[in-house]
Amino acid sequence: MNRSSKPVLNSQCYCVCAIPRSGSTLLCAALTDTGVAGNPDEYFLSGITTKKIRNLRDISWLNRAKFELRAIRKKSYNALRKCPGLMHDYSRALVRSESTHGVFGFKLHWNQWCEHFSEQPPEHYFGPLRYVSIRRRDHILQAVSWVLAEQTMRWFDWQPNKQEPFYDFPQLLRTHASIVENERSWDEFFDSRGIKPLRIIYEDLISDYENTVKQVLSHIGVQEYHDIAITAPNVGQQSDERNSLWAMQYVEDLKKLASRAETREAMPDVRHLMKAV
Repeated sequence: MNRSSKPVLNSQCYCVCAIPRSGSTLLCAALTDTGVAGNPDEYFLSGITTKKIRNLRDISWLNRAKFELRAIRKKSYNALRKCPGLMHDYSRALVRSESTHGVFGFKLHWNQWCEHFSEQPPEHYFGPLRYVSIRRRDHILQAVSWVLAEQTMRWFDWQPNKQEPFYDFPQLLRTHASIVENERSWDEFFDSRGIKPLRIIYEDLISDYENTVKQVLSHIGVQEYHDIAITAPNVGQQSDERNSLWAMQYVEDLKKLASRAETREAMPDVRHLMKAV
């Protein structure tokens, strides 16, 4: 097996499979806070640049001069996609830098899996993986949260609003459909590979935080997880009254759209979205 295909050894690795605004940030923060589950984060965001790679604590494999020159020539240079073999080195450096007690985790949204792992699955780089799937039971509130984050560019509670949001039914409809499609894509991925992920529901994580986190620790192979102290979440809730008002307005608008005769021919997927209403 050559270096470019040799997976990471001597580490227990896991992947959190997520959809935007599904509670994955809260779950990953909870796992990080335990101190025994690595530092699961979005290490495979679209457009990873050489600057992000150089921020790793262990970069002995990286030729700084070569990549800095490329970064200067094109600031948005996507190193992982345009440098053959770099993905393996990046993955190994991640495990060395971001593991705790031999455990390493990372988070993927479906579009990130398609961008970085459609040709070679994560196991090609990390070896055997345990999968955790987190979803939200209420797709409509999830869609509202996603649209608000896109419009305000405020993805985390500590970020300021960069612009005022406005109710946009077509955008909400597209986002709602994307959530359903992302869930279907993840399920097809699991089924096609015979993967049985641990399935976590955001609302259950909120209502039974400690037990849910310990359930994840057990699944990813953390030993003696019963004795680990689970602290309160340090991720602030961003939803407010506007989220509820938009959700109610969206349901009304979706019902009106579904009642139109032409919808049955032009937009058959609307009836599928109505199942959750």
